[in-house]
Amino acid sequence: MRIFEEGGPLDPTVDPPPAAPTEEIRSWKAPEPASRRSLGLFALFAADLVLAGLAVLLVWWLFGARRYLLNDSAEFGTEMDDALRGLKSLSIAGWILAGGFALSALGVLTRTRAGYRVQVLWALLLCLTLVGLPYGIAVILFLRRPETHARFFL
Repeated sequence: MRIFEEGGPLDPTVDPPPAAPTEEIRSWKAPEPASRRSLGLFALFAADLVLAGLAVLLVWWLFGARRYLLNDSAEFGTEMDDALRGLKSLSIAGWILAGGFALSALGVLTRTRAGYRVQVLWALLLCLTLVGLPYGIAVILFLRRPETHARFFL
């Protein structure tokens, strides 16, 4: 017996009888798209903004210390020059901190690939410092979660 002959098991001219439904047919509804909002991302955004604001307050405080050093302090000569250089370098570091935290907050807010990379790079840079290590590790671990990663790479 040949398989494709007339009346054979795979005869192309004979249609098999339709199968009877065994289960109740349920209506299928397409799943809703994933929301891009997340409490964790909002908390990260808020933390970045708060830390940027604290860095700006630090710079303002350093400007006040510089004003005191120039006007009311008893320091003079090389000690005053060294103190002014130190305050200037701390002010520059404060502006860098404020800018980095503001950029990383903007990156989280946009939820784009570039924003993800900015946030990860800022966290890695802060991991190089002893003070920034807890923040950097927590942020990197949070961003590596599949749910969080998917919100940036839709």
